[in-house]
Amino acid sequence: MKNALARASRTLAIGLATGLAALLTACSLGETVKPVEYATFALEFELPATKGDPLPWQLAIEQPVAPDALAGVRVATRESDGSYGVLRAARWSERAPELLQSALVRTFEDSGRLRGVARANSALRSDYVLLTEVRAFESDYRGSGPEARIALSAKLARSGVRDVLAARVFEQSVAAEGSGPRAVATAFGKAAERLMPELRDWVFEAARADAAAAAPQPQAKPPRG
Repeated sequence: MKNALARASRTLAIGLATGLAALLTACSLGETVKPVEYATFALEFELPATKGDPLPWQLAIEQPVAPDALAGVRVATRESDGSYGVLRAARWSERAPELLQSALVRTFEDSGRLRGVARANSALRSDYVLLTEVRAFESDYRGSGPEARIALSAKLARSGVRDVLAARVFEQSVAAEGSGPRAVATAFGKAAERLMPELRDWVFEAARADAAAAAPQPQAKPPRG
């Protein structure tokens, strides 16, 4: 009797251990949570080569200001009724304002024209500061299919006193070539490819105009008597 009970106990223990191991294995293999349900995307884009002489000033880039609906790590959507939602099965690698700030820093750094570029909270001394506000960073479903929309209101100001030198709104939209999250993320990257160089060149022109206006003007020679 005792031997039978011992064998039964051992069988039950082995069964429990086997079941627990199978459960842990299933979890580790992702059977209960599919990887695609938590796909994480970066804002990937290519930048065209820039032309022009090096510029003798440094730029600080503030983190963009964004409304709550557009400020999270989830990919925001704009539904057919105009309301905001989030794209299922996708999220960004950073919160949207941080993602856009990283994209802006990269855009100016890769130009190779500035003496220095950094986020505004760094210790870099800057001559100018770029301020932006997110008006759109969403997958728009109000048309025939998802369309990635990026809209930034930008202001270039002098550092310190923050006198605004120029202001402009930049906006780009690209239709996604499919309805899946990867197709939507790719469309965001293509929209950034169009918007970032346009914003970059505008900053260069605005700062150049300010520097020219601040430069001392040559004195006119008095007429000969």
